[in-house]
Amino acid sequence: IEFLTTWVDGGVPMGEGEPIPYVDHRVHWMMGNPPHVANPDPAAAPQKHADGSTRLILDPQLAADTWINGFDFRTGDPMLRAAFFTVLGTGQYIGGWTPWSTSLQLPEGAAIKVPAGGRIAVDLIHGPATPKTNARAELGLYVPAGPVRATSDIVLTPDVTRLRDAKGRVQAAQTLATSRALLGVRVQISAGGRSIELRARRPDGWTEPLLWVRHFSQQWQSPYVFKRPVTLPAGSVIEAVSYFDPADTAPQLILTISAVDAASDLALSRGRAFLR
Repeated sequence: IEFLTTWVDGGVPMGEGEPIPYVDHRVHWMMGNPPHVANPDPAAAPQKHADGSTRLILDPQLAADTWINGFDFRTGDPMLRAAFFTVLGTGQYIGGWTPWSTSLQLPEGAAIKVPAGGRIAVDLIHGPATPKTNARAELGLYVPAGPVRATSDIVLTPDVTRLRDAKGRVQAAQTLATSRALLGVRVQISAGGRSIELRARRPDGWTEPLLWVRHFSQQWQSPYVFKRPVTLPAGSVIEAVSYFDPADTAPQLILTISAVDAASDLALSRGRAFLR
């Protein structure tokens, strides 16, 4: 109290100015008007998954193969907590959405291919909240202006039935055959998953921490994006360690890492993961 009194007596601003006008960013495109907009496919009914998520199928109505290097998602559902996008058919991970991070721009030169007539699957996560019926779902797709380098996924899927130890630890590893630049990560883990650690071990022995989620929340999932692409030389080993609750009799773990050939012209450097 004494500190606050001294602060006020010392001439703290009274806050008598006009409040900043409220802007509802859900009604406009954060990255400008997109050349393609994917809307729900009326022929594909929403599907409820065992993990509680709901899958919608979005159709951008592409007449030709199209490279995309960014997206913006608009929804009319205030209860939506997260959304994850993949190219239907190929299963390639595009990225994710949260209320505090609604769009994504890939590094210059990196792009994802959506085939002609291709559709996009979006997994919606509401947690314990009740979804709004017939809520708007629009995915704006942005295209690169110049040459592109295709992104692809590095997927870690350990055999949890063999690798789980007495402490509930599950491990996975994959060795890179070529140099790669890591762009982002999606974590899919069953209900008993408590934590996830991701790191890269370079051929020279140097270990690069990539991601550490101490308390993983199923209800507040998020995509992870590196501040800068993380370059790893050929021969590097990407390692994942996750701990599961012993009560989880069928633990599941999938780590999807979006990456691009490190030999591209991208402005690459070591980076760190941060929560979007």
